[in-house]
Amino acid sequence: MKRIVVFALVLNAALLGVIAHQLVAIAGGGAVATQNGDTNGDGTRDLSDAVHLLQWLFSGGEPPVAIAQQGGDDEEITELRVQVVALRSEMDAFQEQVEDCCETEPERVPYIIIPPRGSDLTNANLPGVDLSNRNLEDLNLGGANLTQANFERSSLKGANLQGANLEGANLQGADLDGTRLEDANLEGADLRGAREMAFARIKGTPAFLPDDPYCERGGPGVDLIFKNLQGCDWAGANLVGARLVNSDLSNTSLQGADLRLAHLINTNLRGANLRGANLRGAGMLGADLQGADLRGAVGFDPGEEGTIGVPAFMPND
Repeated sequence: MKRIVVFALVLNAALLGVIAHQLVAIAGGGAVATQNGDTNGDGTRDLSDAVHLLQWLFSGGEPPVAIAQQGGDDEEITELRVQVVALRSEMDAFQEQVEDCCETEPERVPYIIIPPRGSDLTNANLPGVDLSNRNLEDLNLGGANLTQANFERSSLKGANLQGANLEGANLQGADLDGTRLEDANLEGADLRGAREMAFARIKGTPAFLPDDPYCERGGPGVDLIFKNLQGCDWAGANLVGARLVNSDLSNTSLQGADLRLAHLINTNLRGANLRGANLRGAGMLGADLQGADLRGAVGFDPGEEGTIGVPAFMPND
C-alpha cells in the first residue's frame, strides 16, 4: 500500500512539473504545439512525443513545448493554475494516506536462526516463536519469555528453562530428558507426549500432561511406541510402516487408514474403528481387537494374525 501511495505522489509531482513548465512557456514565448499531445512541437502526435516527454522527465532531455491554445494566454494561464490547485490538493490527501497507512506495523511472530548447541539466550524475549522439530539440546533459555512458543517434537535434552515463561507453550512430543524446568511457568502449556519430564518445582497448571491422549499428526513410518492415543481421529491417514507397538489406540478412528506394514504388536485397538482400513502386511501379534469394527478392512486374517479379543464386526460383515 505504501509503495502505491508513494508512486502516486511522484506521478502527481511530475504532472505539476509539466504544468509549471507550460506556464513558463506561455509567459515567455517559444515553440507551441499545434495540437495537445505534440510535446516535441513537430506538428504531429506520434510515439516520438512520448519519448520526448520521458527523456525530459528522467534523462534531462529538452522540455515539452507549450500546449495548444484554444484562447488567449490569459485563459490558458487561468486554466493551468486551476489544475495546479487541484493537483496540490490531491497530493496533500495522498500525503495524509501515507502517514495513516504506515503508523502501525503488523504484528510479527519472532523468527530466529537456531544458534549452535549450548548457546546462551538467557532472558530472551521470544513470545510465539516457532521452534518445532528442532535440535535445541543444551540451549540456555533461562528466564526467557516463551509464551505461546511452539516446541512440538523438538529435542530439549539438557536445555536450561529455569524461570522461563512457558505459558500456553506447545511442548507436544518434546524430548525433555535432563531439561531444567525449576520455577518455569507452565500455565496452560500442552505437554501431551512429552518425554522424560521432571515436574519438580514448576509453576502453573499445564492444560495437558504427558500421559494425556496425544493425537499428533500421523504419517508414513511415524514412531509412536508406548503412546496414549486413545480416541484420536486418524480416519484416512497414511500410516504405512508406522510403529505403534504397545500403544493405546482404543476407540481411535482409523476408518479408511492405510496401515500396510504397520507395527501393531501388542497394540490396544479395543473399540477402534478400522472400517475399510488397509492392513496388508501389518504385524498384529498380540493386538487387542475386542469390540473393534473391521467391516470392509482388507488384508486382515484373524486366523493368522495372532490377535486377541473378539471384534464387534469382521471384514465380511
